[in-house]
Amino acid sequence: MTQYVIEPADDKSGPGLGSLIASVFKEYDGCPFVYDELRELDAVSTYYRSKGGEIWVAKRIDGPARSHLIIGCLAIVPTQIPGVFELFKMYVAQDTRGTGLAQKLYGEALLWARVKGLHTLRLWTDTRFASGHKFYEKLGFAKQPVVRYLGDAGQSWEYLFICNAPKTPS
Repeated sequence: MTQYVIEPADDKSGPGLGSLIASVFKEYDGCPFVYDELRELDAVSTYYRSKGGEIWVAKRIDGPARSHLIIGCLAIVPTQIPGVFELFKMYVAQDTRGTGLAQKLYGEALLWARVKGLHTLRLWTDTRFASGHKFYEKLGFAKQPVVRYLGDAGQSWEYLFICNAPKTPS
């Protein structure tokens, strides 16, 4: 069983987050990881906190070297609409999916945002990330009838998902 700790990211977390995100992108055809498209990783904690948000990382603490490899992350930021928050950077390593790690990261974000008046969550996710879509739907998110084009290296299109009155996963 993978042992891990969840904690707020710091500005030195960028390279580990980049490695995690790149590994997830490799799972999908035509989804290249281009560091220059994710410059927030240069000072990731400062970036999200400057927007009034927070980002957490899950670090693996098991194994012979007691490594601290980043195996999950999630960021949340308040929008300009009171009580509406947006999720970003929801990624977990492939070998940890189905273990409850993603739900724990999500629960951490909900606890933090509820103190700040959360009543609705939204997120944009690549149309290719079908397993992520199923996860969001299990959490109570509904896919909206709108897509947006990013114009990035992967020629990405994204779906909008919204969750009213989000519940902490059990």
